[in-house]
Amino acid sequence: TAEFCENGAKAVAEEATLRRVTPDFFAAHPVADLAERSGYWLGQQGRITQPVYLPEGADRYEAITWERAFAVIAEELTALASPDEALFYTSGRTSNEAAFLLQLFAREFGT
Repeated sequence: TAEFCENGAKAVAEEATLRRVTPDFFAAHPVADLAERSGYWLGQQGRITQPVYLPEGADRYEAITWERAFAVIAEELTALASPDEALFYTSGRTSNEAAFLLQLFAREFGT
């Protein structure tokens, strides 16, 4: 017999969708609206096509470049008083290779 994880299959199917969440989606939906939506609804909208950022005082996410996203991450990490204040999170669905790179980065960062 073979075991089948229904939730795992749903997660894989959701990630394989061709639907995409573009900057237009975030322009149409303020954060307060997104906070009221279910996780299912949010997942059904599709995959995010580029990094987004919520500027201080803004009510909507804004699309940013990958360069800016990495700069924001670097700014936040270097502002910490200690590397032990950092939290690195990954999903159980992450590939072994991606998880390896994340733990390598976290160790190099000093946590």
